[in-house]
Amino acid sequence: MLCLDRGRRELAALVSELGTGAPDAVEHAVEAAGALPESSACSHAEHLLFGVSSPPAAIVADVARARDRLAQASTLELLGRYDDSLAIAREVTTITEHLGYPSVHAEALAQTARALNGRNTVDVRAEVQKLYFDALAIAEAERHDQLAFEIWSKLVRLAVRMDSSMVQAHAWWDQAHAWWQRNASTIRGGDDGAMEQAALHYMLGDIYFRESEYSKAAGEERRAIALQERAPGHQLELSRYYGALADSLERLDELDEARRLHEQALSIAIEALGASHPHVIELQINYAKTLEKCNQLERAYSVLEGVLDSMSTRDRESHPDAALAYSFLSDLEYLKGHLDLAAEHGQASLRIYQRTQASNHVRIAQAYTNLANVEMKRRNFSNALALYEDALAIRRGNLGANHYQIGVNEGSIAEALLGLERYHDAMVHLVDAERIFQRGSSHERGTRAWMLTIRGEILVGQRQFGASLLPLEQALELFSAQTADPSNHALAMWTLARALHGLGKDDERVRALAESAQAVFGSQGAVGAHDREMIARFLEQLRTSVPPGSPAGALPGP
Repeated sequence: MLCLDRGRRELAALVSELGTGAPDAVEHAVEAAGALPESSACSHAEHLLFGVSSPPAAIVADVARARDRLAQASTLELLGRYDDSLAIAREVTTITEHLGYPSVHAEALAQTARALNGRNTVDVRAEVQKLYFDALAIAEAERHDQLAFEIWSKLVRLAVRMDSSMVQAHAWWDQAHAWWQRNASTIRGGDDGAMEQAALHYMLGDIYFRESEYSKAAGEERRAIALQERAPGHQLELSRYYGALADSLERLDELDEARRLHEQALSIAIEALGASHPHVIELQINYAKTLEKCNQLERAYSVLEGVLDSMSTRDRESHPDAALAYSFLSDLEYLKGHLDLAAEHGQASLRIYQRTQASNHVRIAQAYTNLANVEMKRRNFSNALALYEDALAIRRGNLGANHYQIGVNEGSIAEALLGLERYHDAMVHLVDAERIFQRGSSHERGTRAWMLTIRGEILVGQRQFGASLLPLEQALELFSAQTADPSNHALAMWTLARALHGLGKDDERVRALAESAQAVFGSQGAVGAHDREMIARFLEQLRTSVPPGSPAGALPGP
């Protein structure tokens, strides 16, 4: 009955920690309770038996004491007290090494790895990996099947989170899958091993998502959901799988289904964990991002404010999830043209990350991007370029070379260089962004339209008017009237008007395009002032019939 025994020990350890009244314990109580093993999982034969043997009678009491201490270490890990957890786990590891019961020593090694990994820094990666493999060798030899599967899962997630390439993640997933296939016949329970198979598909989907292979990721996530639905009583896993599929579909522009899945995932998670649980907060933030893409900005804003309201005062000022919420609030204020508020939220996000994360943590890149976007709108192109380059350096160190976010970053750098009239350099970065987007399975209309608009703007800046027509026309076909940020649509119209005028073509369409773009920029207040004034000058020149070849009149700059 090892499954029930583990759950009982961890529950007792949590109750003991909560009884101390320590601020960390109280503030993270819901998170820790939600992470306890589900008792319903122990109804399956594979979780009751595992294949692991009982300890010799002479050391039963010693093994029980070791497992009590490991339960305490696990609880401290869940409460975010990683150093305290690590100290206990190392102490137990030393004791169990010579105890004469390998299974509990494997459990101690694995707990040490989990506590050490909680630091979330690159410098501990090698030790964490060694601890897991040492534990895995024992677990497989002792038929400690649940622990073996858990370790393979942790190794895959370690590679997904910390590696810039997913080569190692794929290799470890292949080994995890092979291990499952070798042992499935002996550890399958009443659900025919559906839960473990679902977990494997979910992990593979996570790898594909990191590689920007969103169609493949969605396929794996759908398989995970279909399998998980065969294992009633495990709704939290189903909530995670719904959320993961929603994230993939959002990248594929399948926004209605993504929104519905987010809502399903949230409904399950809030009922099980409460609104302040980190898993719920993560789901809410992703839901808000989808609402933003659906142009439901006020609803997105309300969701993010709810996230911050659900946090304690301390977490609101110091937790990485709060930093992520501030980052997305910065995006929303940027879209509304509230640049001072966008900068304020971006700075709040950056301050939290700098206090709580390593200097090269990938999320710091998003805070830099928030601030760079504001500088772009303010036309401070040199400042924007420096921030985008800092963000790119961090992302290259954390993400695969073909990751979607690398492509977005390259496109943003191209825009900043375009603003500085460094057209050749801008084209170099644009080509790299296009390569990344063409390689992946992401087919967001807005992203493709943005890339085409930048290409058209660069070509017009180089006075290659004829070459600019095709990308600009293609961009206009892709833009939606319902987009949350119509600025790029307006830029495409304005740039095409200048290109056609430079070629001396279609005066009526030139005027119509310029006037449509002017209307968009006119609705943006101070943010659209520069472009609005440039178009006004352009239209005045059209009215006074300035010849298209005239240096003074044809092409007011962007």
